[in-house]
Amino acid sequence: MQPRDVHDRKSYERPMLRNLTSDQATLFLVGHAYIGNQRAQELLELLFPEPAYPERPAVGQHQHL
Repeated sequence: MQPRDVHDRKSYERPMLRNLTSDQATLFLVGHAYIGNQRAQELLELLFPEPAYPERPAVGQHQHL
């Protein structure tokens, strides 16, 4: 294999910083959680906890106040 010429090298480019909207950040996080990233799953659970709904009475039963 031939050594590459110094002039053939790609010059350094600074990484781009992108400001995401709230929806974009949520989708990014959901995507990482979906593919199995445990930390992303934990963060999703922290940011969006499961709602705690009160138990509903069974059909035909009335709740006394």
